[in-house]
Amino acid sequence: MLKFGYSQKSRHFDFIPFGSGRHICIGMPLANQMLHVILGSLLHQFQWTMPEIVHRGNGLDMAEKFGLAVSMATRPNIIARKM
Repeated sequence: MLKFGYSQKSRHFDFIPFGSGRHICIGMPLANQMLHVILGSLLHQFQWTMPEIVHRGNGLDMAEKFGLAVSMATRPNIIARKM
């Protein structure tokens, strides 16, 4: 499901470059599968850690910022180290 309730297989022609309905882009299912493979390989190839200041201090700041969707007030710093 895409943003604003549009589906890849719906009859909305807002996505003309990618097609719609039966005229959908033939590479879209492959792209959806490759996205998961690429994300998994990134997670697997690196050692993900938090900065030392988070471990010594009070931990992760879990304050929230309200808007259309609730998100974190300060984004956590995540360090990727090659294994």
